[in-house]
Order: sequence, then C-alpha cells, then structure tokens
Amino acid sequence: MKPKSAQPGFLSRSILGVPLWAVLVILAIVGVVILKPWGSGSGGDVDEYNLKHFAKAAKKIKLSDKTVECQPQEAATQLAAFNKMQLKFSSCSSYSWMEKWQVIQPEGKKVVVDVGCGYGLSTSVFVGIFLPELGLSKASMVGALGGQGVSKQAACGKCTGVLIPNTTDDVCTHTHSNVAPPVPHEVDVYCVDPSVAHAETLKKARAEVLGSAEDQVTKGGARLHWRVMAPLAFSDSEFSAHFPKNCTTTGSCSLKAAGGKEGDHDEIKVTTLDKFVKAEGLDKADIDLLRINAEGYDPKIIKGAMKTLSNQLPGVVVFEYKGSGIWLEPHHNLSKLVQTMEKTNYACYLDGSPLVFKLSHNCWRWQYGAAKDWTNVVCARRDHPVHSILESESHVMAQVDWSNTGGEWTEEHEKFAEQEAAMLAKQSGGVNKTAGADATSRTAGGSVVGRKMRA
Repeated sequence: MKPKSAQPGFLSRSILGVPLWAVLVILAIVGVVILKPWGSGSGGDVDEYNLKHFAKAAKKIKLSDKTVECQPQEAATQLAAFNKMQLKFSSCSSYSWMEKWQVIQPEGKKVVVDVGCGYGLSTSVFVGIFLPELGLSKASMVGALGGQGVSKQAACGKCTGVLIPNTTDDVCTHTHSNVAPPVPHEVDVYCVDPSVAHAETLKKARAEVLGSAEDQVTKGGARLHWRVMAPLAFSDSEFSAHFPKNCTTTGSCSLKAAGGKEGDHDEIKVTTLDKFVKAEGLDKADIDLLRINAEGYDPKIIKGAMKTLSNQLPGVVVFEYKGSGIWLEPHHNLSKLVQTMEKTNYACYLDGSPLVFKLSHNCWRWQYGAAKDWTNVVCARRDHPVHSILESESHVMAQVDWSNTGGEWTEEHEKFAEQEAAMLAKQSGGVNKTAGADATSRTAGGSVVGRKMRA
C-alpha cells in the first residue's frame, strides 16, 4: 500500500498565495482599528468617536422649545439611576453638552459672562471648545498657572484628580474634542472677580498660553476678546465690601463687610448683574453663557439678575449649589431656585460626570438637593440648542445601569449613546433656529415671547 503523504498544517495553507497565518494577522489588526472606537479604552478615543457620531446625526436635528414633562415612572427611573450613582457621581462637569453645542452652532459670535472667574479655567474650557485654533484649554492654563506658583490643587479645587469616564484625564486637565469644521467665529468674555491677585495671575498665565498680553487675540478666523474685570462683584443690591488681598486659592475666600485690618483687603464695588448688563450694552444682545461661582452666594446674584433672565438674554446659565452661604437659610434652596428659573422659561439639570439629571418639569426630588454638599447646575433657555442636548442626555443616559461599571464606558453605554442623537432629533421636532429667524417660546405663565435668534 502506498503511504499517505503528510497533509500541510492548517496555518501552513495559503489564500491566493498568501500564508493563512499572515491573513489572520492582517484581519486581527484591521479588526482592532475598526472596533477600537467601540471599546472601553482610555485616552478619549470613545469620546471623540461619540462626538463624531453625534455630529453626523446632528445635521438632521431641528431645534424647538418643546419640553418633555417628567412622568412619574420616568422621574422614578432617573432618581433610581441617581441613587445608584451617588458614590460614583462627580459634580465636576465633563462639559459634553458644551462640545455638542459647538457641533450644532460652531459659527457666529458667542458672549460669555463669567462671574467669579477666578483663574479663568471655566472660560478656558469654553474658548478651547469654540476657538480651538488658539490652543487654549484647561490643561494649558493649569500648566501656565503652575509657572506662576499656583498649584493644580489651588487652581482646580475639589475637581483635582476626578477622572472623566473613558479617559485618562481628570476634569482639571482634560482637553476637549472639537469635530466641527473651521468657520469664522469669535468669543467675547467678561471675566468678573473680586480678587485683584487672581486677576493679575490670570492675565500672566493667559499671556503665556496665547502668546499675547492683549485682551484681544486673533488667529485665522478665530477672534477672542477676554476682558478681565477686577475688583468687581455682584449681589442683589449695590454696596461696598472688602475682599482679602492674600487670597490665593479659588473657592477659599468671600466678600466681607467693611472694616478689618487696614491694608489687608481690597475695597470692592458690588453691583447687580442687571445693572452690569445694561452698563456694558449686553441688554441689546444675547449672552450665550452666564456662569456664576460665588461660593454659596449664587442665589443673591441670580436675584439681582431677574430682569436679565426675564428677558431671556442668557442662552445657558451655570451656577454652583453648595451647603454653605445663604443656601443654608430656610428661604433659599435649590428647589425654589429651579422653580424660579422655570418661570423665566429655563429648564435646569444637575450637571456632572458621567450623567446629567433633569431637575425641572416634575422631575425634582428632594434627594437632588440633599445628596451633595456642592454641585453644578446648568439651566438652558427652552429655545436654545443646549436645552435639546440636555434633554437627550438626561432622558437617555439616566436609563443606563452604571452601578457595577466603576464609572467606565461599556458596550451597553455605547448602545445608549447611539440612541442619543435619535432621541434628540425626536424630542426637538420644531423648526431650525437659523440666523435671523424669529423664535417663539411659551413661558410658564402662558405668554408668548418673541426672540430674534443668532446662529
């Protein structure tokens, strides 16, 4: 009998002359490249992928002032998600809503009023997202501040070391993604702070990052006008106060009544935001972002801004809620402030990482005001793009079970992220807000308010 010849091993075979083992290696490499955005790796790959996915779907989005009221079951589902996340939830915002805002409205002029701007880190986030050509970011400002003797802890406070899910960056040094095409655009910033020391340090760090000591910087189609206005503070009335000269850490100092040791403080002019807006001519234009960080005195500033809010000048209002200052007084609490914002046609959300929780329109539960000693709240005008974005994030992402994930991104979260853009388009359902279009919104009292929208 003729012996059988030895058969070649499985991996020794070939396809079109190429060894099978080589084909398998190539397929493995291609698979890693294609599937990498879907995994739970670090370094922001998934974040940027999700933003590009959102940008593709956002082309079909139509914005409106439609508000989705919380049904009892929906409110219960959101609260359950919040309760599961209490130990993992960070009050330090990842600003995903701001990145998506830039996707929908990358062009035109944006106006920012940053009250209690400190070392300018929040402004750096906004400018970094909307004017990426300038190379400004929270990380670059923290590095420049270090050269001025300001530690990362002193600059970022409690957000130091808090990781953003699916990245190796903490909230303090994260560089945000920007996927919109370059267009002519500009940002005007009014940076208000009671500390002369903070203002001078901010100016030096800003000059190092931007390569210019001037308030105005232009590069390509990007223009930034960053006014630093100090010493100046806001409240619900006008008066004079003192602020310590030796305050070097943001969040550790506050206004004091007149008096004290001679030479250890600066004399501060205190006014209302309404009067400031009129004096600067901002009452005839939209304020895209109003940010308030007043170390527990935010309600007084908002009270002094009721005309500005009633006229719906700010598109987005961000403030800090914490268990100190006048928040401890019985007639000041987060629930009442959220109701006040609702009456002026704003919807509010608990802003953090990785979730956003809706507080307005029957979603409020007492746990949102009691679970944290401080947190950020973002309120968006109901005809503004950020309102639609926050609606989608709160209604969709609150359905994800984060309880056993350690705050990391998984395939389950990816599935919900894909649904997010579809949910946003479904909830919006109104007319596009283009330059010069009249937007009509209905306030809580039923009156119709006409506004001229800017792209």
